[in-house]
Amino acid sequence: MSGTLTSAAGGFARVKSQFFTTTGDNSFTCPASGVVFATLIGGGGGGGGGLNNASFGGGGGGSSGQVNSRYPVPCTPGATLTVTVGVGGSGGTGGASPTAGSSGGDTSISGGLISTVSARNGVGGSAGIAAGGPGGGGGTKRSVAAPAGATISNYSSHQSTSSFWELYTSGSGGGATASNPGYGVSPLDDSVFRTSTNGGGGSGGCNAFYCDGLNIGGAGAGVGGAGVSATATTYGCGGGGGGGSNGAGGNGGSGAQGVAWLEWFE
Repeated sequence: MSGTLTSAAGGFARVKSQFFTTTGDNSFTCPASGVVFATLIGGGGGGGGGLNNASFGGGGGGSSGQVNSRYPVPCTPGATLTVTVGVGGSGGTGGASPTAGSSGGDTSISGGLISTVSARNGVGGSAGIAAGGPGGGGGTKRSVAAPAGATISNYSSHQSTSSFWELYTSGSGGGATASNPGYGVSPLDDSVFRTSTNGGGGSGGCNAFYCDGLNIGGAGAGVGGAGVSATATTYGCGGGGGGGSNGAGGNGGSGAQGVAWLEWFE
């Protein structure tokens, strides 16, 4: 689905925009102004499946897709640009041999006078292991230290370099065991936004556009439960990890698809 909005501005140039939510390739005609400003969000990663054994290893949450905000793309007026919207990643399967969540798809714009501009996908969360599955590797604008009690195996937050237009987004929470909690970190500040304990799956990552304290990616499951899929309209957020249990391991939740919107002057 796509839509076009127009803002009248008296005797000044009008700002128009088009929103793209259909995954896969979409076409757009370069306007007479010869430049569009692209905001792109990559698809979120799926949560990992929980482990079915006495260690109660929850799956890691999927990380959120990258955001590029109002990136200027010069183009030849009348030329066809391709806007590709990334899919959300699928959740992993829980059980005695759980699987990782799959990564989402990149969201991009190509066909302009510069190289393809992409917002990278969110990475799927790892499957539950005895120490708890690591979360999917996301990016933050800062290096964030692991909270007290977290270990490298159940905590995911990675520093990424960023340009003026690139807003790197959060990693996800790692899966937990009874003794090792899993954490997720907000991209808006250095605070921990969700924890998981006692075999719970890690929470899905969120991004700077859709991190409001509530819709912050899918919740990690409790012991043996299925991870929660990211809400469809929290574009690019990651799915929650499945809970671990000595009776059954829960499946991971799916990540949300990406989205793109373009703005230009007429």
